[in-house]
Amino acid sequence: MRVHPKASQPEVREIENPPRILFATQVFGYPSMGGPELYINNTLRAISANFKVELFVLDSPHVRRESVIRLRIPRTPLLDVSTIDFVENNYRMNSLVEKVARGFEWFLPRPRTIKWARILRDRVTEGNIEVIWIGYGNISFQLLRLLKWYRLGIPVICDTDSVWSVFLERSAKTAHSVRKLGILLASWAVKRQEKQFLEVATVVTAVSHNDRLIYQKLLNSANRVLLKPNVIELSDYSEETLRSSPKSSNNLLIHLAGSFGRHSSAMNSAANWFLELVWPTVLDLFPDTKLQIVGRNADWHFRDSENVSVYSDVPDISPFINRADIVVVPLLFESGTRFKILEAGAFGKPVVSTTLGHEGLELDDCVLTADSGGQFAENVCALISRPDLRKEFGEKLRLKVTAEYSTKALALNCITVIDVAQAQI
Repeated sequence: MRVHPKASQPEVREIENPPRILFATQVFGYPSMGGPELYINNTLRAISANFKVELFVLDSPHVRRESVIRLRIPRTPLLDVSTIDFVENNYRMNSLVEKVARGFEWFLPRPRTIKWARILRDRVTEGNIEVIWIGYGNISFQLLRLLKWYRLGIPVICDTDSVWSVFLERSAKTAHSVRKLGILLASWAVKRQEKQFLEVATVVTAVSHNDRLIYQKLLNSANRVLLKPNVIELSDYSEETLRSSPKSSNNLLIHLAGSFGRHSSAMNSAANWFLELVWPTVLDLFPDTKLQIVGRNADWHFRDSENVSVYSDVPDISPFINRADIVVVPLLFESGTRFKILEAGAFGKPVVSTTLGHEGLELDDCVLTADSGGQFAENVCALISRPDLRKEFGEKLRLKVTAEYSTKALALNCITVIDVAQAQI
């Protein structure tokens, strides 16, 4: 597959005999309501810049059905809309049976997984599909195993967004007694599962150098684990978006966003840490400052107050980032990389983060970093008191994201991934 540059569009390449890609995912929603959907949509944009793509959306709790029916992702030039297939799950089980089936899924595939594999196999044998690309492959182990069992003779690329065993190990550090033991046991089991799915896929992608090194060590192979960083589509953060989201007041606004859930979840822990150790200091020095907490299930544990506004399950987070003055990422445990920092950079917003919050992103010079509540508050207060500092760090982050974390850059990366995958067969 030889590649020739095209001068007018640097992210697009003229490729001789480009393979047709079948992209299958259990996560889908447009417009994106969070990192997982953003990850899938921008991957589709990057691949379809140079390759003809057929999309199969597999019915799961991570799919918003209405967005599949009216699918129109902007800037996917080679996405074959006529081939979009929503593979419904006709095997409905009561909650107890479902939980038991899920517990055995690493040993025996569920009926719906067998159905998905058969449909993908038939599409490959009937059409001219040359590469299968699985979005969120680390939740698709049995599907990958069935595809390998069918011996289709084409490469299967497996995307990952994090290293789940690492996430569990980190979360165990904040847990206590029995729960901590349970998390550590789960981490041990997940690590074995990760090794198995790595062995099944032809090529695995990782979102950061850190994740790539971990997967390479598990697989004992450097050639089959490739870097495919999280990116954003810069046109999603255009002047039209900027004009549509004016601030409601002149008070300085801090933005804290994520997917919330149980009290012990990563984002709940981060928000509680910020509210307990950072926010009181900020209010003491700058009492007119406002905080907005935005994201999925945000209203489960957080409520509006005089200086805090909570927005749960918003259809588009971009206007909230745009009207903010400072973005905070106080994560204490997580894995993968954070879209929220890239989105802040697209809008030129300064970011204060823990070291772990921007792990995996090469942004050390563009983000203010602190791991203690006192230092974190000091950094936030410095940005509040100095508009020039806000402008400086916001602009540095914007330039970095534009240069290295856009779908244009990822389009070229995807060519390499496909080349390596085909060379393995």
